[in-house]
Amino acid sequence: MVTDLQANFGINVYPNPSTDKTLVRWNAGLQPDAVELWDLQGRLIESFKTSAEFNEQVIDLSAQTQGVYLIRVLKNGYERLEKVVKQ
Repeated sequence: MVTDLQANFGINVYPNPSTDKTLVRWNAGLQPDAVELWDLQGRLIESFKTSAEFNEQVIDLSAQTQGVYLIRVLKNGYERLEKVVKQ
């Protein structure tokens, strides 16, 4: 089952828009299985495994062209999508 986890997952993405790095932060104890960066053409750019030691993931956008990207956060078969703008 796939659904939006905004209410109970506590995901924050900032700064947005960004010129180089964006931080994805989640509530302590709710570690995602993975955090992914996608372009709007549906191509996976990068996938990150998260660590139980940290409640955040830094995504480096400096090598990407200006535009809109999707950050996909996965946990136990659920997903959360966030748009991020690279300036």
